[in-house]
Amino acid sequence: MKQSILVTGATGFVGSELVRALVQKNPNVDLTVLIRSNHGQSAVERLERFHSRWHKFGLVKPNFHLSHVKVIEHDFERDSVASLPRDFTTVYHAAAATDFDLALPVARRKNVRSTLQMLQLARSCPHLLRFVHFSTAFVAGNAKGLVDEDYQPVAFNNSYEQTKWESELAVKAAGIPFTILRPSIITGSSDFGYVVGLKVIYSVVRLWLSGILPRAPVNPNEMVDIVPIDFVVNA
Repeated sequence: MKQSILVTGATGFVGSELVRALVQKNPNVDLTVLIRSNHGQSAVERLERFHSRWHKFGLVKPNFHLSHVKVIEHDFERDSVASLPRDFTTVYHAAAATDFDLALPVARRKNVRSTLQMLQLARSCPHLLRFVHFSTAFVAGNAKGLVDEDYQPVAFNNSYEQTKWESELAVKAAGIPFTILRPSIITGSSDFGYVVGLKVIYSVVRLWLSGILPRAPVNPNEMVDIVPIDFVVNA
């Protein structure tokens, strides 16, 4: 059976690196990406921006191209999945709003609703082999101590954690083959540090380097759990 792959969130940190890895592994992969237009840029233009960046930083071979990748312009908050193709064997759902300060109804509209839409699509794919859902280790919420994959969180620190957990519940209840990935704090590539945007832990590091924060505002005896993006993509 020919493998046909769908990736959501293809212009995000994880999604874009996943697309690059999939094409590098198999230049002729049957790959479709869902991208919304944004800030006056079309879906194709947004993907091309990453393509140009990869060449600029020497992340791909000179003959690397995305001409055969099918781009579908899709906005989860506006569009239905009813018109999307049904021939996918693997769905990678990486689209998500990662802002911690979103109101819970807004975060649910962005994260849970998009997951429900993709599950609806996946259930209608007759040859589906796997639904891969990108979640986060922080669905554990405010838990203390050892937390295994079956832990049931009691309370959350923000709407992002809560809606990612609610999305996981939807995936588990969908009745399809699934894999849930729970990376911790994702950083740049392990080889020379390439990163799409300087957010999350990089925001703190920039404050240290600029002298705005004179020292790390953490307990020196604690550990910060980080994982390079290439580890996540390879997994």
